[in-house]
Amino acid sequence: MTGTAKVLAGVLVVLVVGLVVARMALDRRAARADDAAAVHAGHGTHGGGTAAVDWTRVSDRDLDIAELFIIARRNGVGPALEQLEALAARDTVLRDMGHVIAHGLGRFAVAQRDGDPHVYAECREVFQAGCYHGVMEAYFASARAARPDAVTPGALDSLCATITRPAAARLVSLECAHGMGHGLVARYRGDVRLSLAACDHLTVRDARDECHDGVFMENAVRGTTSADMRVGDAAVQARAEGRDHKPLVRDGDLGYPCSDVAERYRTSCWKYQPVIIVEETRGDAARTVEACGRAPEALQRVCYFGIGKQGSGWWEDQERVARLCERTPSAHRSACIAGAVESYLDEMWTVDRATAFCSVVSADAAAACYETIGSRIAIMRSDYPAIERDCARAGAGFAAACLNGAARVWRGS
Repeated sequence: MTGTAKVLAGVLVVLVVGLVVARMALDRRAARADDAAAVHAGHGTHGGGTAAVDWTRVSDRDLDIAELFIIARRNGVGPALEQLEALAARDTVLRDMGHVIAHGLGRFAVAQRDGDPHVYAECREVFQAGCYHGVMEAYFASARAARPDAVTPGALDSLCATITRPAAARLVSLECAHGMGHGLVARYRGDVRLSLAACDHLTVRDARDECHDGVFMENAVRGTTSADMRVGDAAVQARAEGRDHKPLVRDGDLGYPCSDVAERYRTSCWKYQPVIIVEETRGDAARTVEACGRAPEALQRVCYFGIGKQGSGWWEDQERVARLCERTPSAHRSACIAGAVESYLDEMWTVDRATAFCSVVSADAAAACYETIGSRIAIMRSDYPAIERDCARAGAGFAAACLNGAARVWRGS
């Protein structure tokens, strides 16, 4: 997706919000109007009254997106996501905007229910978990979460278990913790340090780490002009103004804020630092890779992982992403590949894009690439036969590697 297309995507989402508001207003007026009121309204319209939206200028795509929000209002966010999948299958623009729209649907559904985070259970694992993240962001920005008792250690630690649907895969709960990190930044009006401290109330380590990830991801998006669909959505970016605290980004300092946060946060920070680095280097891939080499030695690997994860969003061409990973030091090349694999899997929680990527990496890296697929789907699936079916898609040559990666995680979960 080009930079211009991404900007247009953000503009279109803003337009959609206007369309939805206008459509809802029209629906409400129509529902409560009696004959006399309708006649009066007709005189006003034909006599020169102004409409909120000039419907003759609205494109089919605009109407398709607006209808998603009507479906969410009438039938719930689940059916709206199903319709979004159907639309994205035949419209590449909507496919590329999928995370943004799913994010918006999650926010919208929570607002419709007065800030109730239990909408989370109705979301589905599509479009980089956009709905999940939107729900968490909307909840923490709501009046419900503004109460002091909403952010006590016990309330935060129990929240995801309370709102995640029963028997869901482990990653569904981890996406909740990740979304919590984003939401806490909104709740604390941009204060990264307060948000990180709130994440510390999560007692399970991987959930706590995901929450930290969400905080630094939000900080990176708010602190740059990035509109990449894998690092946030345009609505998050737009709300950067008016916050009490500015993002932790410092011009010319490629190691900040990671150099200035407590040791326990630095792994998560460096994982998303490539978002900041690539802006500072103006998209220069070589300089971005070099910047990760200047991270503390113990943290270089996670920085290269972040390059792979974000690189899958910078370029549609998977071979170009593979070449980017080839630029990294050989000791950390697998980390870059693993970051890209995670991103491809998270797009729709299916393996096809990830297996396609593993087919274009260098031959000596292929087995490790497929093992990474296995380790990720082990927390994406709630039953082992589903994992076996996914690994079979790697083909006879690499199915065993995929299963090896899955087995290590599955046994440890």
